[in-house]
Parts: sequence; structure tokens; C-alpha cells
Amino acid sequence: MYTMPAENLVNTSCYSSYPVLTNIGPLNPFYLERLLSVIDRALIDHPRTLAIRCDLRLPEGYGDVGSDLMTKFFESLKAQIRADLVRRAAEGKRVHECNVRYAWVRERCNSDSPHFHIVIFLNHDTYYTLGKYADEQGRNMATRIWKAWSSALRRLPEESNGLVHFPNNPTYRLNVNSPEFWSLKAELFRRLSYFAKLETKEYGTGSRSFGCSQR
Repeated sequence: MYTMPAENLVNTSCYSSYPVLTNIGPLNPFYLERLLSVIDRALIDHPRTLAIRCDLRLPEGYGDVGSDLMTKFFESLKAQIRADLVRRAAEGKRVHECNVRYAWVRERCNSDSPHFHIVIFLNHDTYYTLGKYADEQGRNMATRIWKAWSSALRRLPEESNGLVHFPNNPTYRLNVNSPEFWSLKAELFRRLSYFAKLETKEYGTGSRSFGCSQR
């Protein structure tokens, strides 16, 4: 059960001068602070950053899971990115470093298993688009995410069709030198404030409800 005093929750339209969603109930300020920190650190790594939003679902009957599933997912995704950069270098192409940052939340609605909302931050000079989802032969980020989730679930990619969902407008391209930077950053943070809602979170179950990349 969640025990943070009500007066500590965010019930306003802004957090740290950034807009937040106001139609989803009170927000957890700790989650909001961590989200803002991940965004800022991603931009320090890469002043041109690609942010990707997607949702990860579990197969029917999979049951409950711990946060180690997210660890496996991001380890697989990072491994694929490292392999892709090695391949590019071997082909004589210019290679840009790509530090992967992320945040995720675990939620449960009216189902036996939870689902996950995630955001991934990449170097926009390395990856500038999502690509076609579920293209097993494709070398694009949508396929890498699909394969990483399949790997975390210990399934073949074709057994995981429909378990990765990209919502409308899943990508944001932030450039600190663009005149649109602050408005796009504010728009992204507002959208990600959804991660901080209290509803559908499970507290006291032994499984984390929120996670993000560290320093």
C-alpha cells in the first residue's frame, strides 16, 4: 500500500517548471524527479537525443514477474546496439557513441499479469528513426526492441508478435541547439508524467513499480 503523505504528492499542473498531466490523479514526485534527471543526463550524453516510447506486454498466462525482466530487456537491447556499432565500424562507416538511458514503470489493470511503459533515450546522431516494427531481417530500432523483449521472455521473436506496442507519435527528437528544444522537452516531460500516476501501481508486492538508468 502506498503511504506517501497526500501533501507530498503533486496535484498541480507543473513540476519544476515543466507541465504535467492533470487528468490522471496525483503524481509521485520521486518518479517525476527521476524522469527529469534521466532526460537531462541523456542530453548531457548526447545533445541530439532520440526518445522512444513503447509498451511491453506479457504473454497470456505468463503470470507475475519481478523487475529483473526489465534488466534482461535492456541488457539485450544494449548488446544489440553494441553489435550494430561494431558492424558499422567494420564496414568503414562513421560510428557515433550511443549511451542508452531509459525509464520504465510497471502497472497492472484488470489482468493476471502486469505490463510495462518504457522510454528509451539514444544518440540521435546514431539512430534517428524507429523503423518498421517486427521486421525480423531489418536493422532498425523497432526490431531491436522487439527482439530484446523476446530475449527477456526467453521466446523466439515470432512468438512475441503483438507484445510490443508503439503508441501514436512514439518518437521525440531533442536538439539542445534547436529553437524548439524547450517546447519539445516540456512536451516530452508532460507525456512521461503519466509514468508517475499512482493509479494501477502495485506497492508492497515485492516488485518494483519504477526503474531507470543510473549515472
